[in-house]
Amino acid sequence: MLRNVYTIKLLRITLGAFFIVLGVLGVLTNVDESIFKLNNGNITLEVIFGVVEIICGLLLLLGFFAFGTSKAVSMGGIVVLIFWIARVVLTKFVWCFHSTKNGISFYFAPNFELWILTLITELVILASLLVVIKKYD
Repeated sequence: MLRNVYTIKLLRITLGAFFIVLGVLGVLTNVDESIFKLNNGNITLEVIFGVVEIICGLLLLLGFFAFGTSKAVSMGGIVVLIFWIARVVLTKFVWCFHSTKNGISFYFAPNFELWILTLITELVILASLLVVIKKYD
């Protein structure tokens, strides 16, 4: 049976790889990020988020080599967590409100089924980040 410490390390590696891949896809403006695209049509913002996501992935992975203490790993994880919360709030709520002449409407982009599936996936990633942070707290 795997010890808990190895599963947390595997979780950190996969989260780090996820953020790096997501960031690279965000920086490459001709590539679609599928369910993780920002849905606001702003290429500059997509590139900025991509760069931040690469940095977040590197923070998670570099904790194995560069950071001497678990507190540094935890602080890096908190930075990633704050960024991810902001991204979820923006993409799933703020940018889904649209002003029309009849008032404000909420648009589930591209449809409710994909919106809710993506939200749940993003919450699983959020929970994974919390596990990593708690382990190294």
